[in-house]
Amino acid sequence: MRKLLFQATALSSALASCTAMAQSPQASDVGDIVVTAQKRTENVQDVPKSVDVVNVERLADSGVTRITDLSAVAPSVSGSLTPFTGTPAIRGISSFSFSVGLQGQTGVVVDDVPQSPFSNLANELADLQRVEIFPGPQSTLSGRNAAGGLINIVTRRPEQQFSADFMAEQTTDHQTLVQGFVTGPLAPTLAFSLSGFFNDWDGNLRNQAQDGKRLGGWRTWGTRGKLLWELSDTVEATLTGFYIENKSINVPTLSGNPYISVDPDAEHRFAAPDTSFASLFPGVTPGAFNRDTSAAIDSIARSKDRGGSLNVSVDAGALGTVSSISAFTKTSLPREDNFIAPSVGIDGRVDVSYESEQISQEVRLVSPGNQPFTYLLGAIYSDNDIFFPYSRLNIFSVNWVRNSSFASLAFYGRGTWQFTEQASITGGLRYQRDKQGWDWDFLTTTTPFQSTAYRAGGSKYDFVSGEVSLKYDFTPDINAYVTGSASQTGEAYDLEDQANALAGTLEPIASEKVKNIEIGIKAQSPDRVWTANVNFFHARYSNYQIQTIEPLAAADPNKPPVIRIFPIGKVETTGLEFVGGFRPSPELTFSLNAAYLNAKIKDYPSAACYGRQTVAQGCVDGFQANLAGLSMPNTPKVKINGSVKYDLALPSAPFDASFMFFARYQSRSHGDLFGNPISNLPAYTIVNGSVSLLDHDNKVELTLFVNNLLNKKYYAGLGDDTQLSVPGLPTIPAITATYARDSFRYGGIRLNARF
Repeated sequence: MRKLLFQATALSSALASCTAMAQSPQASDVGDIVVTAQKRTENVQDVPKSVDVVNVERLADSGVTRITDLSAVAPSVSGSLTPFTGTPAIRGISSFSFSVGLQGQTGVVVDDVPQSPFSNLANELADLQRVEIFPGPQSTLSGRNAAGGLINIVTRRPEQQFSADFMAEQTTDHQTLVQGFVTGPLAPTLAFSLSGFFNDWDGNLRNQAQDGKRLGGWRTWGTRGKLLWELSDTVEATLTGFYIENKSINVPTLSGNPYISVDPDAEHRFAAPDTSFASLFPGVTPGAFNRDTSAAIDSIARSKDRGGSLNVSVDAGALGTVSSISAFTKTSLPREDNFIAPSVGIDGRVDVSYESEQISQEVRLVSPGNQPFTYLLGAIYSDNDIFFPYSRLNIFSVNWVRNSSFASLAFYGRGTWQFTEQASITGGLRYQRDKQGWDWDFLTTTTPFQSTAYRAGGSKYDFVSGEVSLKYDFTPDINAYVTGSASQTGEAYDLEDQANALAGTLEPIASEKVKNIEIGIKAQSPDRVWTANVNFFHARYSNYQIQTIEPLAAADPNKPPVIRIFPIGKVETTGLEFVGGFRPSPELTFSLNAAYLNAKIKDYPSAACYGRQTVAQGCVDGFQANLAGLSMPNTPKVKINGSVKYDLALPSAPFDASFMFFARYQSRSHGDLFGNPISNLPAYTIVNGSVSLLDHDNKVELTLFVNNLLNKKYYAGLGDDTQLSVPGLPTIPAITATYARDSFRYGGIRLNARF
């Protein structure tokens, strides 16, 4: 079973202010940073909860070009290695499960439109204005799949004044990135914008069975166009259309990651006995930080997202602003997977082809902000249909088509009462009713394919989410707050459970529930020279959904693995976060973000044993004792990142210069949900550096950068390859590794041009 990567992070709004400081070398006052994820425009310092706002410059400094890499810049965010989706985790809370019958833990919104769990639209951070990160739960305004948090992406809007910009980047580890954006008027009341990008990275692994061809990267391109029509002083409409396409070559599902250690007597469970490792994996030499793999068949994943939205806003005067957001998205994810890696003797091809269609319609009323009581009222309907055929004919043969549908109708409201000059209270409620359906067509595994059984089912479920906050302003620039919230995800179906589906006994999984409290202080100096925000949070999740191999199947190597989803009990995440920035002069900027996170299992009885766990290590009949107290996987207790930037004015030269260093640290962690010590990962520190030259008119900027400047090699994950064994010995014969983009040093050059 593929390892899942979890990390935890937490950032407050002040970090956005620190980032903005670096954008203007002429002044140390950074002004106000606003967010819109809560469906109204707000100053982040006034929001009574943790918020992080990430802009384009901060992404570039940390080497981030995709949403799945946000953990490199935001310590509270971690990427996901879930096979088909890349929704990040926030504060260690993520989707430990993959199934078309479940939705993710982290909600993603792009330009006011909630995204399908299988959409890749948000992954490419092109034509970006900002990314807003709200730790969970955020279900009151954003729905069932924001129980773990919300990532709100805001792209650039059309302007009446013509402008254009261009960016090109080339790296030493074989990445080419090109982005362009143009905007301007078409008529006195009509403006347009058009953006496009091409992002090609070969990956940092090499397939020796195919002459060292690189894999693990991506080739993505896309475009987004917008029309802004200002019909009158009170009415405007924005029409958006987009198209994004991606192709990536990945490692096989089983025995695909690079080997760093192999017992010379190891045998593969699916290959002929006495076949040497060198014969099965030609060209691979196991060793520390080995990046070679060997697979005769490529594992190719493609995706295609297209659709559009229409956002109409009407200024209704004292009543507020009425908005209507209509959206349609279609996602295709055809895949040709290689289920298993050895280059000889095994045909492990898998054919998968997702199709997802989602429509949504939201209507909301937002009151003016300059009054003692402000309010937000709205309703949203969404319908998501997923088509999922899966065919694996040569190993553990299966052939079926699974379909899933989610239809939701929700009503929400939120109000803030400024009951004294310094104190305010905010409350919010959401009522949601879900209707979920599924059907499963079991097919023969020999051509022509024929239906052998058809099963279908569904259920309805309604629930209420809510939150309340109390905020007190000590001064106009310093406030304290306490926020409590409660939410749930709604029921779900485990559409990996073919046995119960075939028997007609498939029942919905219990709704996951969460209660959270956060206490914080946000402070800025009146001149915005420094910012310091700190918060404490505690969240407890019950019925936490975990996907794992069923213990009895795992104990018998001659039976196919049975993957199931279980509501395990309770998971708890507690932490303390600090975000600060300091700009002592217009030329010099410091930022520091730190998080202490204790994310652990509180109750998980009868958990599966980890691979090759012995009786002496606590494995009895395929089960462990209660895993209470075990920390969540890939969740270091300490994560810190910081930066220093110095802008050097050179009046006598044709350009000015800028120097930047960015560093991030994380403490040790482990990567296996069930506690396998093989997965233990040491602490590490990564340092990035860059030098930029910028002409005096701020039109052309050339940047030379090095990420992982000190070449601190590290593993993103370590695991036991359970497909290899040594006859008669319970030892671990092989250890495999996964890597992050910056597990190895790379550099590059970036050109920005503005017109």
